[in-house]
Amino acid sequence: MPPGIVGWIPPGVLHATPDHREIAGWAGYLAPERCSGLPVRACGLGCSSLVPLIIKRLVEVNLPPPNRCHLLSVLLDELAVAEPVSRHLPVPRGVQLSPVVRALTADPGDSRSAREWAALAGMSERNFSRTFAREAGMSFVRWRRLARLMRGYELLAEGCAVQEVAWEVGYGNVSAFIAGFRETFGVTPATVAGLRRGASYSK
Repeated sequence: MPPGIVGWIPPGVLHATPDHREIAGWAGYLAPERCSGLPVRACGLGCSSLVPLIIKRLVEVNLPPPNRCHLLSVLLDELAVAEPVSRHLPVPRGVQLSPVVRALTADPGDSRSAREWAALAGMSERNFSRTFAREAGMSFVRWRRLARLMRGYELLAEGCAVQEVAWEVGYGNVSAFIAGFRETFGVTPATVAGLRRGASYSK
């Protein structure tokens, strides 16, 4: 989940994280009876700036029970009005595609051609394109672009410079990275970098 997005998993949904880089953040667990006003499917929720502050206070401060209950109620109210967002990277489930997904998740800037990725999957280029689109819900080219931009979002949030990030995720042209980033996330890379520095901004 990039900054500003909360990953929501409803009660009773089996889930796992088979492979990931080092992460930073909080995980909260709610009793099922408190989740009636929240989405019934797993999704990302675009949260207000209050949500991380509330969670941080609940986690880091030993509050009296009445105060905790009050903060929890506010948190649930904020989550209930949060809008689901589509800024997530779907993961194709096919075993043949796993080496490709793992490689590009580890290094979205990998510049191998579609033919080379198809060979890694042990498939013809045509079959690879069709299978990937069917399992991911989008073309391979679009998926790789989204993987690059989402990794770029993470790097910017960690404090990396825009130009450095563009090159790191496989863009030879910084302007193209900025344009694609803004189209996907609705803000410029500089805006995300500003969040790291505590700068105020408006979309």
